[in-house]
Amino acid sequence: MSEQHLLINADAIRLIASWLDEAGLEAIEIDDGKGGRMRIVAEARSNGPVMLSTTAVAATTTAQSVIVTSPAFGHLRDAVGLDGTPWMTSKAGVRQGETIGMLEIGTVAVAIPSPCDGIFSQWLAAPGALIGYGEEIAILEPLPRSQA
Repeated sequence: MSEQHLLINADAIRLIASWLDEAGLEAIEIDDGKGGRMRIVAEARSNGPVMLSTTAVAATTTAQSVIVTSPAFGHLRDAVGLDGTPWMTSKAGVRQGETIGMLEIGTVAVAIPSPCDGIFSQWLAAPGALIGYGEEIAILEPLPRSQA
């Protein structure tokens, strides 16, 4: 993977960190859509320019499994409602586009869609964890085309 460096003004980072703090968030991860990724953590403070490393990110898919990546950032919610009923249980069948979980930031919720027809295997992230955009969060076992 190639590595690039991006020079960011510390004042801009402090401003973004203050917005995160006001929103009650710990971090934000920004993806440029070309494989570059930057993560800003609200606790990080600096008095000068900050050198951030961005690394190309590759999608992970094997013949046996599909890694589900986060469509946004937020806290992972793997259960529906207050009773804790899970969106998905191990070995549950899922259709492409079906919601397998949610990401929440304050009052905003974003559905996590299944990228394919398959069998839900497991979460890679803990419930309630702050998830960054594009982060690997679940594993599905794809169905052969004849079964989909």
